[in-house]
Amino acid sequence: MFIKKIIFTLVLCAFSAFFISCDMNVNHDDWRNKDSGNIPAVVNTTNAFSFAIDAADFSFNEKYSVDFKSNSFSIGLTVSGYRNGTGHLDIYNEKDSIYYSTTLSNNIVLANDNIAGGPPHKIALKFTDFTGKVSIGIGGK
Repeated sequence: MFIKKIIFTLVLCAFSAFFISCDMNVNHDDWRNKDSGNIPAVVNTTNAFSFAIDAADFSFNEKYSVDFKSNSFSIGLTVSGYRNGTGHLDIYNEKDSIYYSTTLSNNIVLANDNIAGGPPHKIALKFTDFTGKVSIGIGGK
């Protein structure tokens, strides 16, 4: 179990470092159709969820049903190149109560490997006119 936790953390850190270091040499202010680049990459499997986007004036409101079997989970989150707008991440339990929440409104690096309270049931992401790079990884223990 400890080895899985270390491997997950290393993969998440490598993914986050790669995503942050990617520079597509795009000037967001010059985009003619800003929606064309605002396509998130989402992975939603048993005991794991990830979301990544390089956003420009991105507005989005989505809830994902997730399938976590464990009662605790780890989360890694990075926001880089933040320029404007707001983002919000909420994690709900089986009773549809929020038991983890964070606001994405500046450059941040967050890692928390001991969030308890039952298995996540839904993950909600909301962005309003958000510009920046976001990478989120959530894994069950």
